[in-house]
Amino acid sequence: MAPPERVALLGNPNTGKTTLFNHLCGLRAKTSNFPGTTTAVRRGVIVDRDDRIEVLDLPGLYDLQTRSPERDVALAALQDPAGAPDAVVVVIDACNLTRNLVLCGELIALGLPLVVALNMMDMAKSRGLAIDIKRLSALIGCPVIPVVEIGRAHV
Repeated sequence: MAPPERVALLGNPNTGKTTLFNHLCGLRAKTSNFPGTTTAVRRGVIVDRDDRIEVLDLPGLYDLQTRSPERDVALAALQDPAGAPDAVVVVIDACNLTRNLVLCGELIALGLPLVVALNMMDMAKSRGLAIDIKRLSALIGCPVIPVVEIGRAHV
């Protein structure tokens, strides 16, 4: 199977999405997490040997139902007939699963190929939270990759 040509990063504000984008693309993008302040799609590229993957850093948002500039930008990028992503990585805060899984569920309902990057696993563990990764993956129907620090995944 050929790797995706375009991957979108999406998630709630303050989940580490832009940090992951920076790590993957070797960039230093900064973001503000106040409503209406980050309403553009950042683009970066991962080049690995012969593979080239465009990475879209979409604005942080809590759901796809609430009308906002962030939601409009994200939906336009996800549904762009000329350049929709081949896959979506949803960055989720392991300490706030309930809130973060709302967006994940909406993306699953759209039928998009999805991977969950379950970030802040170290913080969840320090708070006494135990997350069964295999069970979570089975329940939501997509791969879940636990992440302690962006850039250092622990499977």
